[in-house]
Amino acid sequence: MALLLTACLLVSACDSSKEEATPSEDLSAMFVDVQSAISLALTAGISKAHAPLVERDCPEGGTLDVTTNGSGNNLDLSIAFQNCNGIDGTLSMVGSQSFSGSDFNYELTMNGTLDGQCAVSYNDYQQSISTNTSTGGTSVTMNGQISATCSGGSTTCSFNDTPLDVNGGNANVFADNCN
Repeated sequence: MALLLTACLLVSACDSSKEEATPSEDLSAMFVDVQSAISLALTAGISKAHAPLVERDCPEGGTLDVTTNGSGNNLDLSIAFQNCNGIDGTLSMVGSQSFSGSDFNYELTMNGTLDGQCAVSYNDYQQSISTNTSTGGTSVTMNGQISATCSGGSTTCSFNDTPLDVNGGNANVFADNCN
């Protein structure tokens, strides 16, 4: 969910009031396709954690090959997109989760390049999510970089312990961290 939120906010960063053409429409469509595929891969990877390779058909054609190496509270996926929803490329996702009292912490790091309507690169892009189950409070911080190039232009977002407001109001976060 937080991954989709970040993807949507990256799209809004691409659609700023700059005079030059922006890739927001193509990027938005691609992120919807990527999110659909990642959700499918995570489901395959988590439900088949004991299987070294899981192949899944994508809703709009193509396949995903999901290689899993995680165990326990650790997630380690390599996702090969083979024209999956019109996307090719490889994405690695490494994550861990921990529980302590009423605190739940999750960290996910992504690396790889995907090509579809746009070329999107994840370079040590990380989301750290902390939730207090007693209060319901959630915080998300981002690190690393996401770059996207579409026919209308490109944008790069670089994060360094950048907080993300889970309740919205993130336009300044992306205006300050994307160019």
